Amino acid sequence: MKTKNMSFVKNLAFISLLIASIGTSCFGDEIFRIGTADARSDEFKTFRNLEDSRYTYQVIKGLDTPRARSFRDVDNIAKSLEKPIIFEVGKSSEKDFPFVHAIKGCVWKAHTKGVSIKFKNPKSTKKELFFRIGFSDMSDLAPISMQVFLNGKLIGKENAINKNKGFGGTLAYNPQTQGVPYSLTFKVDTSLLAEDNVIEIKPTSKGRAWFTYDYIELSKSPTAPKIHDCRNDILDNAIKTMGTEVVVFSQRGEGRDYHWYSTIGRTCWVKTGVKQIDDRFDCEMFSRLGGRLCTYNLRTGELKKLIDDPDGCLRDHTISYDGKKILFDTGASEKFADNAEKMGVDLKAVDFAAIS
Repeated sequence: MKTKNMSFVKNLAFISLLIASIGTSCFGDEIFRIGTADARSDEFKTFRNLEDSRYTYQVIKGLDTPRARSFRDVDNIAKSLEKPIIFEVGKSSEKDFPFVHAIKGCVWKAHTKGVSIKFKNPKSTKKELFFRIGFSDMSDLAPISMQVFLNGKLIGKENAINKNKGFGGTLAYNPQTQGVPYSLTFKVDTSLLAEDNVIEIKPTSKGRAWFTYDYIELSKSPTAPKIHDCRNDILDNAIKTMGTEVVVFSQRGEGRDYHWYSTIGRTCWVKTGVKQIDDRFDCEMFSRLGGRLCTYNLRTGELKKLIDDPDGCLRDHTISYDGKKILFDTGASEKFADNAEKMGVDLKAVDFAAIS
């Protein structure tokens, strides 16, 4: 009997310790929470095509072609935002709550008319509660200000909430990805609570602006949920994927060709018989304003200049993936052989040379 009692006490102690350690996550301080605190927005009602250049075309008056289409509202965001959003805690679904709050000037020509959250009095014994808005992304073209009202009374205001927060301004058209975890917290005096309550979210901006929701909550805790910031993993993941922390890149002066895909050489030779056209062919298009071949260490930030030729031009560099030795040609100068000598490279021992 004594053994059984000891076993029961140990199990009870273990369960108590377990509850104490995970209580804040399993039995949180939230009175209500809309969404999941994970820097994502895909649990809300999402829309495709938003501000995505693949689906937005310049409208040309009188011309009806695929390249003259305006924004295609395939998921009917205009209809979803034509009326104020009213969310009733305990009754409404997150999938009826638009993930994006369109404030002003958005190209999809739909703007959020307002957001109201209705909830019952939680009968809290605390003097203060905390209303919190979690964001996953924001536009950064114009400052955004935020006002929050409880039963018609202003309980908080913040200006320039999107300034210097590291937002990418891309989640509007890719809500399945993880954004930048950020939140605003507003104190709620419980003496202002009635039996039935309404919180209103009212952002403003003088320019084009929007933000995406991560979560919205009323909580007993003044501390926002801890959310992993995936930006801290980007460098490690990139280095792991590439298998190296050093990248090779070239720098060159401005060339004469306006094509971004140009190989920086000469234009082809063509005879049309039209002088204005023929003068554009067989022309030198590369720059003579200098060129460099460099390595950059992503981890340490160390920059090394392998080739630095102020009079030449570095063309497309190549890499030997089978570990053989390669030299790079800077083009338009004699530095090819000079640099080989400076680097102690015997040209007779080179397997390949990239010559422009």
